[in-house]
Amino acid sequence: MLKRVILDKRGYMREVIAEIEAWRKEGKRVAIATNVKKDGASLRPLGAKMAMTTAQPRAGTGTTPKIAGSVTGGCIEGVVYEEAQAVIKSGTP
Repeated sequence: MLKRVILDKRGYMREVIAEIEAWRKEGKRVAIATNVKKDGASLRPLGAKMAMTTAQPRAGTGTTPKIAGSVTGGCIEGVVYEEAQAVIKSGTP
């Protein structure tokens, strides 16, 4: 069972904890990204979280990602997701 830990007072872990728990119950591996540096304008503040699990097969369209939360609000989410997939696959952060 995933330990319920709130990592900061702003509640960014709360945004993704339900999805993480559900994925773990399904036996899925999960990666969590955290916004630790902000350069220029960003829609998401420091500490924002994005949780991901492996892409799921989807009929006729390849795969669809399982994602909860956001670290940037859009512009580099795809890169974060790809890095997370590599971490999940290798088991090494």
